[in-house]
Amino acid sequence: MSKDIALTFLKNNKVPLNLNDPATMQEQYGLSPRKVDEVKNVEAQKAEKLRQYAIAEAKDKEEVFKNLDKLVKSDVQFKIFQATSQGSLCYLPRFEKYKNGIRWFTEAKFDSDCQLVFIYGVTNKQYVDGKILSSDLYPTGTYSYINPIGASRTIHGFATTKEIAYLVLKMKAEGN
Repeated sequence: MSKDIALTFLKNNKVPLNLNDPATMQEQYGLSPRKVDEVKNVEAQKAEKLRQYAIAEAKDKEEVFKNLDKLVKSDVQFKIFQATSQGSLCYLPRFEKYKNGIRWFTEAKFDSDCQLVFIYGVTNKQYVDGKILSSDLYPTGTYSYINPIGASRTIHGFATTKEIAYLVLKMKAEGN
């Protein structure tokens, strides 16, 4: 461990201690050089664990991003039904079907036959109910909520960015 890295900890939650100066540590705080070395080792182990966790997290994130790139729905138009602080209940447009199963539409049709979805990243701080937007949508599994009459509903969930989708999927995996 290099001398220029000052590892510190708080004594009595107030006084920062410089672990690279054993004489001062022994003189002022009664810590022996051996105890200072023990604390340095513990701090180094914590730093290594955090580094290993960061590496694993980065690999996991990269893998999730690759999968999300395969599943993205590009440039999807949607209409906000109800904006919340987490995201919005939105309608996906209904498409008119033509020859060979190709979906064509000249104008998005938003009516009672539209699919209701939840989109993370479209919040009431940015948008109002009724606004029509277009964005790439990344799948986040399902979203459950209680409607105004008290019935539980589960619908498809999406996010407007890979980063938001990753965070939502991570929280779901952790049980939050």
